[in-house]
Amino acid sequence: MIEVPIGGATTLTGATPVTATPGSTLVIPAGTPISGTSITLTSPAPGVTTIPVTIRIGTHTLTVTPGDVNTVATVNNVMVNGVSTPVLEVSSGTLTVSAAPSEPLLIMANNGGVITAGNSGGAVTQSMNGDSTTTLSVTDGYVVLPANAFAAVAITDDKLYAGEIAQISADGTVTQVRFGSLNGADGALGDPISLPVEPNLFALVNPPRLDGSATRLGNDLSTAIISEAGHALNMSITGSVQNTWGILTLALPGAVQSYALPVGEIIVDTGRADGLTVTARNQIQVAKNGIITTFSPMVADPGELLRAAQALSPLLSLQILEDGLMHIRIGNATYVMQPGWTTEQSGDPAGISNNERGEIVYTDAHGQQQILYPVFDDLVYLTNVVEALDSNATLAANNNGSLTMELQGATYTLTPDYVLSTVPAQHLTDAWWIDGDKMFIRNSGGTAAQGFSVSYR
Repeated sequence: MIEVPIGGATTLTGATPVTATPGSTLVIPAGTPISGTSITLTSPAPGVTTIPVTIRIGTHTLTVTPGDVNTVATVNNVMVNGVSTPVLEVSSGTLTVSAAPSEPLLIMANNGGVITAGNSGGAVTQSMNGDSTTTLSVTDGYVVLPANAFAAVAITDDKLYAGEIAQISADGTVTQVRFGSLNGADGALGDPISLPVEPNLFALVNPPRLDGSATRLGNDLSTAIISEAGHALNMSITGSVQNTWGILTLALPGAVQSYALPVGEIIVDTGRADGLTVTARNQIQVAKNGIITTFSPMVADPGELLRAAQALSPLLSLQILEDGLMHIRIGNATYVMQPGWTTEQSGDPAGISNNERGEIVYTDAHGQQQILYPVFDDLVYLTNVVEALDSNATLAANNNGSLTMELQGATYTLTPDYVLSTVPAQHLTDAWWIDGDKMFIRNSGGTAAQGFSVSYR
């Protein structure tokens, strides 16, 4: 074992394992038979700034910084532009590596191909996960991955840019590219926003941060989203920055407002055309230059909605699920709701009421009135049940909580109840059943069910 002291330097001439301390330099002359050599990179004590290690391989210089205690990298020879070249491969832990323009950075985990710095240089952080998967975060410039890395995700130029994170499977293919920082706490584009804490309001949703420039766009993401929405809908739309709940307020023609809550992760798929797509959950996905952001309709201020509802029932609680769906609980009753996508200005007093169709209507303190529609609680399970009857069946959202179902050549409208019910003992093993003029579907998670009406179109 070769141990290089802090700030020291050594020239490697063989395959003896090396321990590199902060600030040290390792020199690997061109042509040295060093393939298979392991390099252990030690980290300083907690709270002490890590000093990078410099590794010179022939004419290439790498700056490497361990992110974990005793991160291990291995030097392996691979073909780069037809020449056998020593390149680092992370064996365990987390390692940040930067290189000059067009120089090899790392051997891609589980792939064998080489990750190369872009034409202005590049830096990446690679973390080896316990399940044999890998996380690769681009921290500066851009990098080019092997072409076969994107067999499962459409990234047409094989490039990842600063602020993008790739999840790499055990077989060496990229399964997802998203925006954010590795720890999710750096305030980067795509990192989750810390939401307000209010009594009896339980937010399971983690809205991603939209303010920040993306290289693929060349400008701020939220600005690009608003512009693309206006272009796709052929109308003038202006928007505000995200509020403390992560919600975008959009102003549409005719004094109409729309409150859009980003949900899930901001992902990259360059095979996706620009525009808007409505999902069966009545969410809207906005795609621009391969960056896809998913939004769920929301009220302007969930805390204000909770207080308005508590005027009717003081012990009421509100839960916002991961996908933006709302659960309002009153005693043992759970109401499943989703706000409509648009509001209208109303002269009605602020609070909760019902319209002539029996729908729940919410008017906020600014007079913006919004319908809170009943929606299916477990859409995934409903979809599975429907597709078991007809593999070609489809479900589409109608913007009022109901779904249009195409099943075996016929078209139906499914309209759910607001309130979940308890599964009767005789139906505990049934996926669905009929009771009177309604059908019921059991939620996949336990003993709750939801009734819904079916009309033929």
